[in-house]
Amino acid sequence: MTGAYKMLHDDQLWHAILPIVDGLKAFAERLDTPVDKPVSDYTGKPTSGP
Repeated sequence: MTGAYKMLHDDQLWHAILPIVDGLKAFAERLDTPVDKPVSDYTGKPTSGP
């Protein structure tokens, strides 16, 4: 129990983990956005057809 408590207050650990957490948040946000087709997201042009 004391080890987990120490980990919660370890600033170096949080500085190492935060970029990973931010990356996971961005990944999850992108999964939630609807896209017409993947190429439309990169080119900005809407696609037509099947």
